[in-house]
Amino acid sequence: MNSERLNYVNMGLMLGCLALAFIAPFEAFVFSFALLSPLHYFTEISWLHQKQYFAPKKWDFLPLLLLVVALVAVRFVVPGLGSYSSSIVALGFLFAFVFVAFPKGKSRLIASLFALLFVWGFSAYSWYFVFFSIFLTTIVHTFLFTGSFIFYGALKSKSVSGIFSLFVFGMCVVLCFALQPQTTPLVISGAIQESYAAFWVLNERLIQFFGGEVNVFSDLYSTSFAIKVMRFITFSYTYHFANWFSKTSVIGWINPAKKYSAFILTAWLSCVAIFLYDYAVGMSVIYAFGMLHVFLEFPLNHQTFLGIGRMGVQKARQISFLMKRRVLEMPVDA
Repeated sequence: MNSERLNYVNMGLMLGCLALAFIAPFEAFVFSFALLSPLHYFTEISWLHQKQYFAPKKWDFLPLLLLVVALVAVRFVVPGLGSYSSSIVALGFLFAFVFVAFPKGKSRLIASLFALLFVWGFSAYSWYFVFFSIFLTTIVHTFLFTGSFIFYGALKSKSVSGIFSLFVFGMCVVLCFALQPQTTPLVISGAIQESYAAFWVLNERLIQFFGGEVNVFSDLYSTSFAIKVMRFITFSYTYHFANWFSKTSVIGWINPAKKYSAFILTAWLSCVAIFLYDYAVGMSVIYAFGMLHVFLEFPLNHQTFLGIGRMGVQKARQISFLMKRRVLEMPVDA
């Protein structure tokens, strides 16, 4: 499948994920996460490994791996240190930027020190905790980073269909919030509420971020605005998965996955079975792999944003050059 055809396929996937987000936002999320997230994690990690994690040096991934180990430890082994989770994520995100932007020794060391100073100086602020502990590894990863990949791909290929797919992506989010939910309240079963328990804090913080209020727990799934936020979450996650699995022929993630196919297939089916047995246990089992794929993708995220920035600067220079040229070529009145 070439990139042009893939853009149209992805537009169809966007609309399909949007439909799921409207029809059954909570159920669609719970089902797609249990079925697709393990396979997404395992296949992307194998692909990132083949690409040397998009980092300049061979061992740049090692600090990110150690930070994931630390994050799992404060989550499950020493939960009393859970308050440090935001700083661990922040360090992973900042160190990945340092690896990408500063490949040489001295500049890399200085930038790393600034990263440590940032964590030390801002760790007491509430926005710091919300962004790094809640948003970065969830909605930023699935929505903002996915959108940046679409945008960067369209810029590199100079594709009209790519730009249009970015427009469709944005319009799907607008529709999540613009269209009113059905007048009949959603009936969310106790099993679905229990399965979704690990994500309630994301809903609460997003509702507050967009200016809504949460007074009691039932507000998270019963108010009109809460349903709109849930649509956005479900669309972001389901399309994030769909987008990854659609890009088999373009980025070639299937090739390294074949090398580890026996492990990936066994691990995926095992995780799905655990989710079916007990969703909460499944969330715990998959947590380390989820964080690992997020951390190891950080260098690629930074490469993407830096690439967009470079192309923007290049385009601005071209426009500036053309404007100066036109001014110089303008006839001068006698």
